[in-house]
Order: sequence, then structure tokens, then C-alpha cells
Amino acid sequence: MNVTAPQEALGIDEILRSIYGFVLGTDLNTITENMQMTQMRLVSNMQMTQMRLVSQHFNICFIAYLKSTPFKLHYDSRVRHIVQWMKGHDITRLNKLSIRTLGVDLKKVNDDVTGLHFSDLSTLDLRVSPRSTYSDEELQNFLCLFSEASSVTHLVVWDGHNSTSSSVIDMYKNFLSYFPILKSLVMGFGFNTDADTDSVKRSIKNCPQLERLVHRSLIGNYTLRSHSLKFLNLSSCAVDSICLDCPSLAELICHNPVVIGNTSGSALAEKFGNDKVAFIEKHPECYEPRFVSDILASVSIIPSDSIESTANNFFQVGNDCIITLFACMKKQQNH
Repeated sequence: MNVTAPQEALGIDEILRSIYGFVLGTDLNTITENMQMTQMRLVSNMQMTQMRLVSQHFNICFIAYLKSTPFKLHYDSRVRHIVQWMKGHDITRLNKLSIRTLGVDLKKVNDDVTGLHFSDLSTLDLRVSPRSTYSDEELQNFLCLFSEASSVTHLVVWDGHNSTSSSVIDMYKNFLSYFPILKSLVMGFGFNTDADTDSVKRSIKNCPQLERLVHRSLIGNYTLRSHSLKFLNLSSCAVDSICLDCPSLAELICHNPVVIGNTSGSALAEKFGNDKVAFIEKHPECYEPRFVSDILASVSIIPSDSIESTANNFFQVGNDCIITLFACMKKQQNH
């Protein structure tokens, strides 16, 4: 009888391995929490002897299971011990990874994550806290850890530093070249980042299969060319103008005031009225005011053939593309 990879890894058959997967799952944070709670219950019931009797064989199978399956990990300052434990047992395969640097400087994150393997990653979520500290070299070393994560299809990149330099932004955008089959990208830097037209175009050229793009907190003039893009969300951006050459685009979400192609957003909003209910139902994730003191004032659903275009202010999208244009207003302060 041929020995399968799971049998070789665990010394048990595929059915038992499936049971492990069903009972334990693939989220290392949850697995660790459940194991800690189980141990606490055993100790509180004075069953230490029984725990020792069953734990030796269980631990062998448990560690083998973790080595044989890609897992999901949420990294932050509270779970650094999990990562150290993983590396100590050579449990390094991940298919989903999210990193929050709040409470941990980037050098420590780099040290913790070094040694994990990312060739199986499909989802990567990196969020650098404004309170994190790093040099250009530390950031470069950190980003280079993912140079072999070519299987990533969903990527979130957020650096909350308000004074993020152009060299840092360029490092992040060059970072996109690591992900040739990327389908979905959420990207943002601080709260005052100018929308550098050329750098935006260069970064998207590294993502020839990108279908979904969400920008955070851009300002300035936004220009983009992409043959694959189907969804573009600029709802948290205060851009002055939008020029697109995206023939596959089916949906654009943006914030007024703005000029789209050669057409005033305010004129479009007046023509197409207000439909907040449909917008909130379709995109509840977008129903977030850009500032705490803002409220959603109006939403206009606009067909793309209503947008005028010129050679300098171009707007080429899919024939059935829908544009969702919304505006916020300041809440009245109580005195």
C-alpha cells in the first residue's frame, strides 16, 4: 500500500488527519487559545496525571499535523510567543498572514517573522502602526521577507505614518512586483499622501491580473491605466480629478467634490439625485465617514456614459460601468 504524505508525516491515515483539521481548524491563534484553555481546565480538575498520559502521543500527532498543513496566523504584540513556539517546532508554512505592528517596532517584527515560509501564502495583510519606528533599511529588509510569496492573490498594505517619505512609498510599490498573480489590493499611506500619477501607474503595471483595487487616503490627481481592473474604490480619498483607461472596469466608488474625466462631480450629483439606501445595502463596508465629525449626505449612482472625456482628461471604462459618487458634510456641533 502506498504511503500518502499525511500518513508519512503523522503515522495516521487521512481520515484521522481530516478529524484534526475539523476539530482544530487552521487558525493558529484560535488553536493556541483553545489548547491553553484545555490545559487550564485539566489543571483545575486535578487531572495532571491523565494529561501527561495522553499528551505525549497527542503532542506528537498535533505537531505533525501543524507541520503538514498551511495555517493562518494573526501576528501582533500579544502573540510573539506563538511565533517563537512555531519556529522552535519547525512549523513554518502559512497560507494566510496578517501583521499588526502596534506595540512592536519593525525590527522586532522582522526578527520574529524571519524563518517562516511564505511560498504557500494566498492572503497577506500588513499594517504598520503610526507609532512603530523603522529605518529605510529595516523596512526594506522586512518587505524582502516576502520576495518568495508569489502565490499571494489578496494583499493589504497600510503604513499609518503621516510623514511617509517618497522613498518609503517607492519601496512599498516596488514590493508589488513580488506578487505576479495578485487579484485584490488595498493600499494606503498615512493621511496626507499626494497621488503621484506616475508612481501609481508604475505600481499597477506590476499587477497584470489585478481585478480589485482600493486606495486609502490619497489626495491630488488620480490617473490609472489597467486592462484587468474591474473594481476601483477611492471612497476614502479626497482626489481632485480621476482619469481612467480601464476597459474592464465595472464599478467605481469615489468622493465628491471631484472631476471625473472632464465632468464635474457636483453637476453629476445634481443630475442623478440621491440614493443612499441602495449604496449602503450594496457596500456596507464603504459606509464609513472619512472623519468622525462627518456624516453621509448624498449618494448618486451614475452610468459611465454620462461622463465626458477628452484627450487630456480621459475616462475609458467598461460599457456597463457604474459610478457611485457620494458626499459627506460636517455634523453640527452642539454648543
